[in-house]
Amino acid sequence: MTDGFEQWVIGLPVWFQTPLVLAALSVVALAAAVVLLRVLALVLPPDEAERRAFGGVSRGSGGSGAGPGDRDREGGARR
Repeated sequence: MTDGFEQWVIGLPVWFQTPLVLAALSVVALAAAVVLLRVLALVLPPDEAERRAFGGVSRGSGGSGAGPGDRDREGGARR
């Protein structure tokens, strides 16, 4: 089934094959990075210092949703 497509790509000039291969590899690398980061977040959850540094409010956590420009609780969070 894919033999026709593969032969078509092989028959293309190298200047056209290169962007196709880079685009496909970018998609694969992005998907692999997302999966690895999700697994890492499950295995090693961030500690309190990392949550403060990187914003750490995840979906369903019940956090205030304060962004980086908002003051922390000690300084009075904006609402």
